[in-house]
Amino acid sequence: MNEKVKWKLAFKNLEKQTKMNVLIFLQLAILLLICMSCVSVFFSTYPNFRGVERLSQGDGELLFAYGLIDSSTGEIIQDSRMLEERLPGNHFISSYSIWGSARREGKPLDFTMKGYDQEIIDAYAPRMQEGRWLGTPKEGEILHAVVTSDAYGLKTGDRIQLYPEPYEEGMGVLEVEIQGVLSENTYLPGYNIVVGEDTDFRWAYTSIRKEYRDLPIFVISRQELEMVKEYTGNPETAAQISDLVWRQEEPEMGDSQRKAQKDFMKLMGFEEMIDFPTLMDNSRRTLMEENLQLLPVFLIALFMVLLSELSTGSINARLQMHRYGIYQLCGLRRAGCIGIHTRSSLFLAVLSLAAAWAAAWWMGNITVTTGGTVMYLDTPQIFTSATISLVNLLFASWIQGRMIRKKSVSEILRYE
Repeated sequence: MNEKVKWKLAFKNLEKQTKMNVLIFLQLAILLLICMSCVSVFFSTYPNFRGVERLSQGDGELLFAYGLIDSSTGEIIQDSRMLEERLPGNHFISSYSIWGSARREGKPLDFTMKGYDQEIIDAYAPRMQEGRWLGTPKEGEILHAVVTSDAYGLKTGDRIQLYPEPYEEGMGVLEVEIQGVLSENTYLPGYNIVVGEDTDFRWAYTSIRKEYRDLPIFVISRQELEMVKEYTGNPETAAQISDLVWRQEEPEMGDSQRKAQKDFMKLMGFEEMIDFPTLMDNSRRTLMEENLQLLPVFLIALFMVLLSELSTGSINARLQMHRYGIYQLCGLRRAGCIGIHTRSSLFLAVLSLAAAWAAAWWMGNITVTTGGTVMYLDTPQIFTSATISLVNLLFASWIQGRMIRKKSVSEILRYE
């Protein structure tokens, strides 16, 4: 019997038990969607944890400030280098507010403008709707940026202009190329922070969902901004430290120096300080609690997949037994009967998988789930759901094979 005939018989088996097969399809699709939801929640939070972990090694603190001023001189602290000059023995990694305004073909574009030191950019890559994250800064005439999906219809490859703020005629203007568009459900460091809440990785990386903000977001590399300004001889557009700053201190710093520096940092305008050990202990505890909440749901969903296959799959296989007996009387071997059943199960598995992927894509791109979590379709979700579908397929074939192998043709014919 050739492959075409086996597939034809497999589809005929599906037609004969339409209601039962629709039930199997719906059960599997829903359960796959539940499993992908659990995976989506985990992979929405774990990269945030890893980003904080990479930046919070050794001794130091995570600091917060809306803006910093050297109280002795009244000078605005614009970058990490200026902090290191005033507080020797430390390495600072900062996020920034950009002093500038964007325009496209002369039309003003209102943005929340953020900049990051390279270490922050390297530690965490947010999910992208298109294009790529900032990556390594490039020297040249063009500044590269990423924007949110609602940023005036901007797409990867589009160009806009960054004007100094305030702008006066004759000031230099920077050309900006959009390198990527952020996914609607991703997170950014140092954005929309509420002081005093969630003193763990959730404090550092917050959702950029539209309902949490007023304006589209424009993000650049602080280092690339300086490189482009130097290359083009355009010094006007600047940045100011704002929101999160990581302070990594040298091991040999003494207690008296540390205390003096902390007092000076408070005078500068730092509003909250969380030492790295406390931050990471809180972060690990939060991640563990979230995982423990997800694990039972995931395991129950996985168990339900196998249980549903054991029940509905066994019933469905039993209803097909008489037909497989006839096939054997016509000369088809038992392995061929199992192959026909496997083809039927494979079709249902692929159909369920496609439906679950389509639903996950729709939920990730069109809607957002409640409770602050998201559903989206990416490599971990695809791999998990495909693996579960494969296990389900093997289980279905095993059930049918076990029912056929130990029975004679006469016994099989009496099954219906």
